Amino acid sequence: MASQEEVQALVAQFKVEGEALGKDGASLNKYVEDSLREERAARREALLKRENDIALQEKELAAARELKERELAEQAKIENRRLDIEEEKANREAKLRADELVEKASKNKLANRPKIPYFDDKSDDIESYLYRFDKHAASLKWSKDEKALILPTLLRGRALNYFQELPVEDTNDYAKLSAHLLKRFKCTEEGFRTQFRSCKPESGETMHVFFSRMRRFFTRWTDMAGVGTDFALLCDLVLREQILSSCASSLVTFLKEDKHTTAQTMIDAAERYREAHPSQNLAAKGSSDPLLANVGLPSGRGGHSGGRGGHRFSKKSSQGDTNPPTEQNSDVARSGSAPDNKGWQRCLSSW
Repeated sequence: MASQEEVQALVAQFKVEGEALGKDGASLNKYVEDSLREERAARREALLKRENDIALQEKELAAARELKERELAEQAKIENRRLDIEEEKANREAKLRADELVEKASKNKLANRPKIPYFDDKSDDIESYLYRFDKHAASLKWSKDEKALILPTLLRGRALNYFQELPVEDTNDYAKLSAHLLKRFKCTEEGFRTQFRSCKPESGETMHVFFSRMRRFFTRWTDMAGVGTDFALLCDLVLREQILSSCASSLVTFLKEDKHTTAQTMIDAAERYREAHPSQNLAAKGSSDPLLANVGLPSGRGGHSGGRGGHRFSKKSSQGDTNPPTEQNSDVARSGSAPDNKGWQRCLSSW
């Protein structure tokens, strides 16, 4: 909006122009008013144009800013994608290097593994062999998968044939594979029980080694029977074994068809068998006491001959020897004759 001084200057200017055009009085005033109106309209139009120009410039600037922002956002997106691609590439390369290192380490393990002998089922004990194998595997930090891969390469003969008959999923699981092999070569509750009962000192073996071996059989037997060191469970296990040792083979087969975990359930099953076979003799043939297998029964008044670790009296020594009887043969010396079979059994049972 024009100031008062500017309006007065325009009036003076338009009066001079009107007078120059020969106007005066009312015509001069009209000329001045018309000129002021035209000037005002021109200035308003110029102002509007200027405002429009400014608005257009601002719009163009806003559009340019928006475009720039889009361009920057797109560039940032492209840059982020580039960084992601580079990161993915770096991760893939790192994984490949790690896989190569693992593969190389695995190959080194296989290449540098100790020379473990092949398993020979004719001369090797499978439990001892697996114990040694696990020791080697632990020293080389083999995983279970690696052990499942290496063990079959060391099997020969019946063990290899048995391995080929196993389900594929079991051959890939070391725990299942070793359990199958232990079961195949009688490393079971019954197998260890038999080994414990039949264990004898070997030629050249010290009694300490013999005892250690026998104790290992006993421990493995009780462990697989789920007894451990519990006295009550151990008593029940011995009773179950004695039942099986005392009964006829037909009854033993019947009892073994079901896995009896207590002596009571076993004897209940035996009673059902007896009721179903009332005329059958259910007693085992021979003595059920494992100690009697190594003790020779007397053959007459002339003396008594013992088995492994026993003693012997000759007819001459029993008649003419004046030495006092020892604790071991005092009964024979006092009676002058050997005890009968029932006496021996009572003696050993009380022992």
